[in-house]
Amino acid sequence: MKLNKKHLPFYAAAVQTIQYMVAGYLFLGWMGLVSVGTMGALVSLSMAYASSQVSGEMAKSRRLQSYLALIGLMILSPVIVGTATFYHLTI
Repeated sequence: MKLNKKHLPFYAAAVQTIQYMVAGYLFLGWMGLVSVGTMGALVSLSMAYASSQVSGEMAKSRRLQSYLALIGLMILSPVIVGTATFYHLTI
């Protein structure tokens, strides 16, 4: 099976959605699994879809904004998942 680079954002969105579902379940139980998982899917899949629709010219002109958004997501996602996991741990 050959890896298609155009599908990578959707693979990443699926993995991030699963992380949000686990975090929601640990923090709020079954209701969190559904609500936080839905929120994670909405954000992740909309970002993946938007990134697949950007033309080459626009990508070059907004490269800095793209990198800043990527850094923000890379910081924010582990904070949310890590916080939910931390609250779940018994001391």
